[in-house]
This record gives sequence, structure tokens and C-alpha cells, in this order.
Amino acid sequence: MCTINGYDIAEKTRLFINVWAIDRDPEHWENPLEFKPERFLGEEGSGKSQLDTSLTAMIQCFEWKVDEKDGVVDMEEGHGFTLPRAHPLVCVPMVRLGQIPA
Repeated sequence: MCTINGYDIAEKTRLFINVWAIDRDPEHWENPLEFKPERFLGEEGSGKSQLDTSLTAMIQCFEWKVDEKDGVVDMEEGHGFTLPRAHPLVCVPMVRLGQIPA
């Protein structure tokens, strides 16, 4: 058992965190409902550092398989403003490891 902010939490309790509310809390963010990705790039932002960690965890914990013919990725370009692929890439993650301990 541990106590967090006066609440007793039993061992093996699953906690759900309302990330939506945290990301929109006006006590922490100026204009929280405004789309401003640059707020994470300054000295107080951690966007760049978290990207590396998240990508590394996904590579470490999953085996990735391309869901295409013979595992070959079709790189044909489609039509559109951002040059999308003609045939969308579908990757299938398969768990490689158990859960990473916190």
C-alpha cells in the first residue's frame, strides 16, 4: 500500500489517468484548447526527448511485420498535396517482450 496526495492505493491497483483533462488544464497551459505544438519545443518542452524514448520502446518491445505481398513495401506515390503513397503502408506489431517494469 502507498499513499499519494492523501489517497491510499492498494498494491496492484490499476489507475487510469485522464490525459485529456491534463492536456487541457488552464493551470498548466496558456490557451490549452489552442493547437500550439511549438509549446513543447522550448526549454520547458519535452517533446523531442520523449519522441526518441517512445520510438525506442516500440522498436524494443515489438517485432514489426509489413502486411504487404512478400513483405515488400510498395513505394509507388499517389496523387495529393503531400504525395501520399498509392497503397497505404500497414505494419503489424507483434509483442516481443513482456511488459517493461516501471
